[in-house]
Amino acid sequence: MCKPDAHPPLSAELAQRTLGKDLHEGTHTVHSAAGVTQATYRYASPRPLRASADTLSVNWCALTLTAAAGTQLYHKAFLTQAPLTAKTVAPLVPAGRTRWKVEKENNNTLKPQGSHLEHNCGHGTPHLAALLATCNRLAVLFHTLLDLLDAQYHHLRRTLVSRKTFFDDLRALTRYLCFTSWTHLLTFMLHGLHGNRPLNSS
Repeated sequence: MCKPDAHPPLSAELAQRTLGKDLHEGTHTVHSAAGVTQATYRYASPRPLRASADTLSVNWCALTLTAAAGTQLYHKAFLTQAPLTAKTVAPLVPAGRTRWKVEKENNNTLKPQGSHLEHNCGHGTPHLAALLATCNRLAVLFHTLLDLLDAQYHHLRRTLVSRKTFFDDLRALTRYLCFTSWTHLLTFMLHGLHGNRPLNSS
């Protein structure tokens, strides 16, 4: 993503470019179930990312989607190191949109569900943040497998709907009580929630 306030030198330099000379534009019509939309691509390459000697050289592109009535439906700009031409800009922009979609719908879904993930633009010192994020993802994977394969775990997750509540309960129980096994812990939790009511395997 390339937001103007996040890259002021680059945005100021692009604003001074002349369309058709060092700033290129292309349009095409998109037909879909939602109606007819005009896609306008602008691109320029290559430009320094920041105003420093050691900065990366990047290519810039932007997509604007406009409805038939002239209403702007979407506008985003992206940075890439892939070459941009009249033939390559249209296939590359969806990749940028998909990366943004992954961040918004995957990472931002994990953040409020007890996984304690936050945005981090670096890797730590030297790679601690990346290591912790990897461990976090592995933990999410294992809990997903337990939900699919372990009947007791699945029943608890359906009863304690909030993932945060479930992990808070695990944290509190294991802080003050010692369990001989994972099965012992789950059985204790189920008994506390339902007494002696048999577990419904469905």
